[in-house]
Amino acid sequence: MPTPSKSTKSPISIATDTINLLTSSNTTLSIAESLTGDAIMSTLTALPGVGSVFHGGIVAYDTPLKITALSVDKYFVDGEGVVHPDVAAQMARGGVRWGLATTGVAEPGKQDGKDMGTGEGGKGGRGIGRFWFPGTREGVIEGAVGDVEGVEGVEGGLMEWEGE
Repeated sequence: MPTPSKSTKSPISIATDTINLLTSSNTTLSIAESLTGDAIMSTLTALPGVGSVFHGGIVAYDTPLKITALSVDKYFVDGEGVVHPDVAAQMARGGVRWGLATTGVAEPGKQDGKDMGTGEGGKGGRGIGRFWFPGTREGVIEGAVGDVEGVEGVEGGLMEWEGE
């Protein structure tokens, strides 16, 4: 197992920085969540100013919904499962200009051979890395939301995107 990831910033601080960066960059964000339910979207939408930069999102917890609503490649999922950086990248791409996605295992046991607590993040159409949080379902989701590959990943991704 990888070492658990953890950002030193609070999710609210990360979300505030994200909204400020999106605003100053004159760009918008859409989010596809699986592992995190709607936790990233809820964190962002709890803050003032988000309406001008956040288009909306989808919670695609069910594998077939990832395939139909987010255009995740069914044949890839059949071979690799949904907890994979390419799936997170496809979810983030989801037909939007700039997107963020999470996919992973929050329930006890395994999914597609991956242990509970394992997740993948995607931003701007590419995978941004695996993360792992031990513990309860709530702890896994909270960790993913606050992780550098979660909401804070937008900040680094936008800076990379602006430079392309």
